[in-house]
Amino acid sequence: RVSGAKLLQRISGVRPAVLWSCSLVWDWTWMLCVYLSIVLTLACFQENTLSTPQELGRVLLVLVVFSLAIIPLHYLASFYFEAAATGFSKMCFLNIFT
Repeated sequence: RVSGAKLLQRISGVRPAVLWSCSLVWDWTWMLCVYLSIVLTLACFQENTLSTPQELGRVLLVLVVFSLAIIPLHYLASFYFEAAATGFSKMCFLNIFT
């Protein structure tokens, strides 16, 4: 809302469903890249409890399911907060405690 990119896209004729769908796919793609780097890091350290491919697959599954739940929640929460800094800090606390 601060940069005005959404307004520019709406003025150019992009439908809201396309705008939100593209944003969602983009965010999930980035989250998947982050999660794959986490799993690769865990695989490199060969911890006793996280060394087999099945265990690493479970970690990846938990992270992906978390992102499927939390990204739409962040989108909905963006309409609730007036200031970006307040929303960011409160949603970070929510992520830490869930």
